[in-house]
Amino acid sequence: VTVAPVKGLSFAGGIYNNHSTELSYDPGGNLLITEEAWASRWRGRPYKLQLGAWRDTGKFERFQGGTVHHASGLYVVASDKLWQPKGDSDRGVGMFFQYGSAPASVAALHHHVGAGVVWDGPWKARSKDEMAVAFSDGLLTRRSNFRYGFENEFEAYYQFQVGHGWTVQPDLEYYQHPNGDGQPNTLLGLVRVMYSF
Repeated sequence: VTVAPVKGLSFAGGIYNNHSTELSYDPGGNLLITEEAWASRWRGRPYKLQLGAWRDTGKFERFQGGTVHHASGLYVVASDKLWQPKGDSDRGVGMFFQYGSAPASVAALHHHVGAGVVWDGPWKARSKDEMAVAFSDGLLTRRSNFRYGFENEFEAYYQFQVGHGWTVQPDLEYYQHPNGDGQPNTLLGLVRVMYSF
């Protein structure tokens, strides 16, 4: 459910039946989540701030033994348009920041920080294209047996609009300490083909 009492301000909440396919056991329970968002303009450029919190009522196994009957965390997402050509609100350079948390006693990744810069329409003739660079840092819990305490990702891409709804995105990603377990650092190249309707 989402409620928007005034322009730019919204309150949202949801409840989801929770059955994990990633854990070796099924915690059961429900996931409850709420998010508050504010979008406006500053000096003529748009920005948005989202604050959220979640609580899972399932039963989780602790890394150091025993169980807990719930887990909870919070997240923040902020984005801002840093620059845009005069008279063209669709193009420009923006940035984003993300933070999320989860309890270290049961979650392998208990803090996440991400940030990036996105350039919409880098050239006037390619106003629907997009290019970006981003960084993501996942802090891994010390209560498990990870060899390293973090996993980093660096990403860069260029997204071409090739037709109505169609985009092609060459993407380059570099992972430092993937999975935190001593695997070698990894460089990954891929191409995404997407259709939006």
